[in-house]
Amino acid sequence: MEIPVKGGVWAHDKTGDKYTIIMIGNRTATKKGWSPITVCYVDSRGAEWTRPLSEWLERYTKAK
Repeated sequence: MEIPVKGGVWAHDKTGDKYTIIMIGNRTATKKGWSPITVCYVDSRGAEWTRPLSEWLERYTKAK
């Protein structure tokens, strides 16, 4: 499992749209399940989004 890093570019598996990682949230959360690791990212129009890491890894692939 590859955890995205700030500035990394990933592509949506179905649409091919590219997204840039802003940050990874809750990486050091101490209560399991309380605050899942979250990917914060931005699309090409500048809209900001968040998604749990587990969901992110199911739908996105690191862009080449």
